[in-house]
Amino acid sequence: YTEKVDMWAFGIILYYLAENKYPFDCSNEASIVLSITEQDPAPFINLKNPVAQNLILKLLTKDPSQRWNTEDILNIPEIKQHVDNFNSSDFTRSLTMSFTLSIQISDILNDEVCEVTSTILTEYTVPDDVWSLDIVKELQTIIGISVPYETNNLFIFKTLQLFSSLVPDALGCQMLEIGIPQTIANNLQSTSSEIAESTSFTIRNIINKVQKRIDNSKSNPHQTKLQEAGIMKEMYDYGIVGTNNNSIKTNSAITLGWLYQCCPVPDSMMELIPQLQNICKENEITNQLDSLSALTSLSYCQQNHIKILENNFIKDIAKLIRSEFHSIQESILKFLITLAENGDNKTHNSIQANVLRTDLIAIIQSNDINCIENAKSICSWVVCKDEMEKFKNALKEASGKTAEQKTEINKRGILKDVCAMLHRGKDGNIDSEVSVIKACQTAIELTNENPLSFPFVIVESGLVDTLVSFFSTIPLNKMNIWYLLPINTLLTNCNNEQMKELTQKGIISTVSKILESQNFDIIRMNPNWVSKQYVDSNQKKMVQLEDFLEQ
Repeated sequence: YTEKVDMWAFGIILYYLAENKYPFDCSNEASIVLSITEQDPAPFINLKNPVAQNLILKLLTKDPSQRWNTEDILNIPEIKQHVDNFNSSDFTRSLTMSFTLSIQISDILNDEVCEVTSTILTEYTVPDDVWSLDIVKELQTIIGISVPYETNNLFIFKTLQLFSSLVPDALGCQMLEIGIPQTIANNLQSTSSEIAESTSFTIRNIINKVQKRIDNSKSNPHQTKLQEAGIMKEMYDYGIVGTNNNSIKTNSAITLGWLYQCCPVPDSMMELIPQLQNICKENEITNQLDSLSALTSLSYCQQNHIKILENNFIKDIAKLIRSEFHSIQESILKFLITLAENGDNKTHNSIQANVLRTDLIAIIQSNDINCIENAKSICSWVVCKDEMEKFKNALKEASGKTAEQKTEINKRGILKDVCAMLHRGKDGNIDSEVSVIKACQTAIELTNENPLSFPFVIVESGLVDTLVSFFSTIPLNKMNIWYLLPINTLLTNCNNEQMKELTQKGIISTVSKILESQNFDIIRMNPNWVSKQYVDSNQKKMVQLEDFLEQ
């Protein structure tokens, strides 16, 4: 295509302005094609000026080579006369008036676009596949970039807030990528508290959608960019310290908590964690959940624990475990687990001292599947704190180490601690279930692909004898797949001579628990090695196992 296409379009526009209809038959698609390619434009009825008629017909000439261009138009005597007589100052004044008028029209259009957008979002369910980045960019152009923080047009900000709350999570991330929070953050300084509040809601909505799509155990990938842009300081200075508006404080604190995930909160933001703690004590459930989520993000960094533990916060938050809302219970348990898994002795002491075992048992005995496992974990931290600390530290130290390095850890007697925990948990008590699992994980980490560990397993720690005793004592309905994995590790990593020693110790006979438990998750874990041991030790049991697996 060339500029001659634009000349054709210009002719269509002029004709429509003159006649209030199109020059060709537009009743259907076939008629449009035929009329444009084979027929002349419809005769003029309203337009009487022959010069204007000729101009339009020249623009609608079917042969592009014969169609007029801009030079032809400017050479029309009537037009050329006006161009020659046009004063440059008049031209400048005309442009100024046009620019001012365009701004006024733009303001009107902004309101119209916002009204239509709000109506669509509130009255209709917009399918996910309708949303696109183009919509976000258009909205940014109309609502974001064109709005300085001095504006008082609340309607614009309310529309952007609504849009950010309903947009799919993936698109919310793109809103951050193209800089919408950075564009509007200055409005936290607005003299209009409503505009500042709406701005804080919009930024919170966008960061919330980003938060849902990142690994909770890693720092927020957008933190550095937003920090360098000054957004985080702006949110603290104007969103927390510089305002008395509770909604703005809440939105800003929650957003900053998410952004500082896994990172220490700067000393210059000492009010951030206390603000989040205050939000947790409110009665508004959405704010409670989001503030707990933000505190959980901060709990991955042990440096934040000192501030989190201040003012008996764990004691206050532990009371909310009795909340009638399961979502609150689930969030509190996740927060406490994150604290425990990333904390030191002071953190563990606070959890043990302030979280009631009776509250946790009530959850474990409920039907809330999402909370039961988390409650068991916290229960082990409350009842078996010292053991949980030992296993946590041992797992961290042994991760990624060589066989020689793991042997040095074994020499310090950690496998004896594993045995003590297995002995304590062989009755299947729910208080110690997760502690026993941690003990099993520790045994696996220290023995897997480590032939040097065998003397500790057989003689010094008594691990094999303890495992045999454990499996002969634990109730069948308390069997857990983690209990079996240390045996799996030992049998997988031993040589023939070591296998004989394990057999003499009775480790093979413990596999009979697999059949007796009727726990399919355990049976299907690794039937190959289970089958192999039965072939070697008891052909009859092997047949029984095969029959069971076939069924």
